[in-house]
Amino acid sequence: MMGDGGKWVCGLERATHHKNCVIYSVGVERQSSFEQEVLRQGKNCQVYGFDFSVTQWGPELRADTEVNPRAHFFPYKIGAVDNHDVKPKQYSLQGIMTELGHEFISEFGALKAVIESFKGKPLPFRQMQIEIHLNLAPDFIKTIGQFDKWWTLLGDARPRPFWTELNLLDVNVIRRGPFVGEWSFINIRGRHALLNDSLPDYP
Repeated sequence: MMGDGGKWVCGLERATHHKNCVIYSVGVERQSSFEQEVLRQGKNCQVYGFDFSVTQWGPELRADTEVNPRAHFFPYKIGAVDNHDVKPKQYSLQGIMTELGHEFISEFGALKAVIESFKGKPLPFRQMQIEIHLNLAPDFIKTIGQFDKWWTLLGDARPRPFWTELNLLDVNVIRRGPFVGEWSFINIRGRHALLNDSLPDYP
């Protein structure tokens, strides 16, 4: 969406041209043009979306019958532990990956519970793209100091930012902020092809 911040991805073609390309999208809301474009670029890609606040993908992806059979939506809440007795069902990242039979994922949006659930172990992705809202932060962030603790937690897990872009729609149309920004991170921990060209694209 113009002005709503794009997604800057490093080495996207290395993932989208692989026969086992898997993309996780956490927090779908109502706009799915990024996922649509990934599926158009990667004929073998499968995108898995997770969001308990909506019931389906955004209209762009739903209308694109060429690629939407490879888009899979789940009304799940992402948390630190698995709890299927609550509504909406809560899944840890490991629980989702186990259910879907995935060992390593290419991209997803993640927050505190996902990072903490790995308890210091390497996170299972090469990079992530995330939209950060300072005015709509999660409940555990009430002050700049708390946000700094979350940012430090993210840094300790070893994703490193390589791009950021302010959300101009938030500034120019809604007339507030800037409170919203797009961020792109490379995971510098572990062994994968974005860090070492001698390695295969997938472990």
